[in-house]
Amino acid sequence: MLEHRTEISESETLVIKKDAMTTIEISCVEVWREVSNYLEADISPELRERMEAHFKVCVHCSAVLDGMRNIVGLVADGRLFQTPPGFHKRLYSKIRLRP
Repeated sequence: MLEHRTEISESETLVIKKDAMTTIEISCVEVWREVSNYLEADISPELRERMEAHFKVCVHCSAVLDGMRNIVGLVADGRLFQTPPGFHKRLYSKIRLRP
């Protein structure tokens, strides 16, 4: 019986067997595609279960989830941050220099 994640690529899917029941684990690519829906609770209970199992064993996807939560928190916060003097001028200068 397979108990732990082995090294697999981001697009592979693993089958985990526990107590005679089979769970199809979601791939990293699928997790990335659905992470915002996961945060908004806009997925099926089955997909939520698969994603939560994936987050328990995948450090990279857990970091993506944490980062997305931070972004959502910052945007939803509504606070404005004061930029240093001259920041906008330097930013627009760099943007104009880009091809």
